[in-house]
Amino acid sequence: MNGRGKQILGEDMRFLENEIDKLGEGWKRVLLPETENKYFKELSSFIEGEYEKGKIFLKKRNIFRAFRKMEYEDLRVVSAWAGSIS
Repeated sequence: MNGRGKQILGEDMRFLENEIDKLGEGWKRVLLPETENKYFKELSSFIEGEYEKGKIFLKKRNIFRAFRKMEYEDLRVVSAWAGSIS
């Protein structure tokens, strides 16, 4: 990960640092700006706390596993929702 990413993530989000580093450049381009947002920092701290409490059983290395299997540029989203917005 570049110096910018390490600066953004900080100490309490260290476990995400290695996982984001394993992603393709497209994912990094999309995800790194999100790490600057307050919600991302809060979510990352929460996730780390849940790991420490033993409430999350997924191995940390698998958090972004699906992202490593596909490049961001190849992602396609299909919406099958047929409801209405009131």
